[in-house]
Amino acid sequence: QVPPAPFITTPSKKTNDSTPIIAGTAVANVTIKVYFGANLDGTTTSNGSGAWSYHATSKSDALYFVTAKASNAAGDSGASNGINVTVDTTPPSAPANLVATPRDGAIELSWSAPSASDLLGYNVWRKAPGESVFTKINAQVVVGTQYRDTGLTNGSQYCYKVTAVDDAMNEAH
Repeated sequence: QVPPAPFITTPSKKTNDSTPIIAGTAVANVTIKVYFGANLDGTTTSNGSGAWSYHATSKSDALYFVTAKASNAAGDSGASNGINVTVDTTPPSAPANLVATPRDGAIELSWSAPSASDLLGYNVWRKAPGESVFTKINAQVVVGTQYRDTGLTNGSQYCYKVTAVDDAMNEAH
């Protein structure tokens, strides 16, 4: 008997991973055929509980409609539910015109935004006196083109760089 169609549990997503992972459920111990568009990308097998995951072959930056079929000796099921996977490995352009203005125990940074339709925000990196590498100092992506770095020692020289981050988490270095 042909198995029932599997179900893709991975939500539609945008990713900077050119080999995205697709997961789902099906009946136990069947072959799962994963399609990107009309093309069979590869196969995996559902486990004894019916869970499966598939690591896609390398993809170019594009939008893909992903489906799956369950298969056994009797044949292939119908197609699963479909999801959209956008592969985006291209970072936005770097911000420009970084200006650092010293304040008492702080430095105020400002910069010009790059033109990117998928810009999420920025990461701010600092190299303190005696350090040889930059360290990211913001806990969350900075929205806007200003940042205030506090708790600094007056008279010390700090170096900064700001990187742009897009909604697929690509970062322009």
